[in-house]
Amino acid sequence: MSLFLTESEHAAIHAYNTDPVFSNLYWGLVNRAKEYGTAPGLECIGTDTEFRHHVLEYLSDAALVCAVAPDDRLKVRLRHTALDVAELPLDDWIGPFFRDHASKPPRGHLETAHLAVGLAIVYDLVPELFSEDEKERIECTLREKAIPLCREWLKRN
Repeated sequence: MSLFLTESEHAAIHAYNTDPVFSNLYWGLVNRAKEYGTAPGLECIGTDTEFRHHVLEYLSDAALVCAVAPDDRLKVRLRHTALDVAELPLDDWIGPFFRDHASKPPRGHLETAHLAVGLAIVYDLVPELFSEDEKERIECTLREKAIPLCREWLKRN
């Protein structure tokens, strides 16, 4: 059972065609997510920011679409992107160059939260994309990088 999408919410999303406003939002989400799926790597087409600033939107949009309207191409792309995020080195999890990378213990920042929440949403909404070993890798990343970095930020701010 998903934490981010209940069964009743899942069912309500499928009623998109009964409301024109909701239908526009739904199709906007689907089309945006499918467009994300056309570019390789963590960068997104049409952005001029580095991946840390839009990775949460990409991962959450794509995961929601894969959860409610599965698309094989998008599922493959999302799986690879989530695993790429899980494999990022600690310095990438801390943030861009202008963030404090020298503090001990290391502290996360806004970009850390984007990566952590995005990866957690994918893991929660579409766990079937991953093998057991890949799930363990994602869990390990969340436990050993994401949570400690975010916890350290909370302690100091």
